[in-house]
Amino acid sequence: MEYQPKIESLIDAPAYGYSCSVVATNNAALQSLAQGTIAAIRAVYGTVFKAGPICSTIYQATGTSVDYVNDVSKAQYTFTSELRDTGTYGFVLPASQIRPSGIEAYAGFRYLLVNMR
Repeated sequence: MEYQPKIESLIDAPAYGYSCSVVATNNAALQSLAQGTIAAIRAVYGTVFKAGPICSTIYQATGTSVDYVNDVSKAQYTFTSELRDTGTYGFVLPASQIRPSGIEAYAGFRYLLVNMR
């Protein structure tokens, strides 16, 4: 018998085909957790994040590891998180934003992990 590890959750920190018109079957629960997560992040420095399916919230992206783990491994919780930049620096934050980004990300991940059931 082949060993199949069970994945309980995934947080994707950015080729499998999928569709932008499909959302997870437990999307309502995921969005509820996401809203609490962004509230926890906002409480640290006031940084505003949006929550929602990747394709309709961040940018068109399908076939991510979140799609794969949700569809193939059937993980209950799958999320993607981006850093605090709003288009100025892209994926390369200036040194002055690295620590604050980590502190608020910790607050968000802590909320998420404490509230996943």
